Amino acid sequence: YGFQMGGPEEGGIDAPKYRKRTLLRLEAMDRAQAYWKTQRLLTDEEWCFKHCVIVTKKGKLVPFRFNQAQRILAAKIREQLRKWGMVRLVILKARQLGMSLVIQALIWRDLLENGNQKAVIMADEDEPADNVFERTRIFRDDMRFPMYPFKFSSRRETAFDPPHRSQIRVLVSTHKGK
Repeated sequence: YGFQMGGPEEGGIDAPKYRKRTLLRLEAMDRAQAYWKTQRLLTDEEWCFKHCVIVTKKGKLVPFRFNQAQRILAAKIREQLRKWGMVRLVILKARQLGMSLVIQALIWRDLLENGNQKAVIMADEDEPADNVFERTRIFRDDMRFPMYPFKFSSRRETAFDPPHRSQIRVLVSTHKGK
């Protein structure tokens, strides 16, 4: 940190300003990391209610409350994770039960609580992919607690700064009907 390549007036790096900005980002990272470690004690349902906001059909932002089908699915997911360390589920086309919502909320939780994770959510077409990522954007933007700084957030991807480095992407399948 003791060097300065050209001054700011020459388009170089202003080392003291850069150092201060870096320290502020690291402090934010430490606060977020300490907070999210304490949240691991909550059940999935408690965590989602406290940290995930959804938009109702009437357009209101409300905390995410599990319905009965979501409770069953979350329990099955956690059971498989404990038993095998991975999840393999086939969920038949269930309309209006919120299956994709609960899966997305659990992925969001795992990304925040565990660094260096990568998550990909696949959609069959552009519009559903946009809808899915919009939910992630709402989770991210309406977080009321310390958040890890973002490296970037694009149309369908969010990545956190180092040292957390987790990222979530929403992709569209190129193999339709196969």
